Amino acid sequence: MKERQSCQFLEAESYFVSYRIQGDYCYLQDMYILPEKRGMGFSKDLVLLLESTAKEANCKYMTTTINLSNKDSENKANIKTAFKSGFRVNGAEKDCIYFIKDI
Repeated sequence: MKERQSCQFLEAESYFVSYRIQGDYCYLQDMYILPEKRGMGFSKDLVLLLESTAKEANCKYMTTTINLSNKDSENKANIKTAFKSGFRVNGAEKDCIYFIKDI
């Protein structure tokens, strides 16, 4: 059985992001921003903060997945954030879109 790496977190009062660094990439697992703080640019700032953390760990790229089984409004916001943050589509399956970003 493969050993699963645990997540690390970047967090503050209004948000958190969980991620895993594996070899030369950083996987952005989850991002949460309090509803009253959404639309204020925190998502993009969090991605930039995580990118800096990934660079310090000698990562060459970041990846993330958007699960399409979420609410449609969440999907639109998540996809928009991914593109605004410099991610590009790296593949898709039935219920998921895979994104990658060179760093």
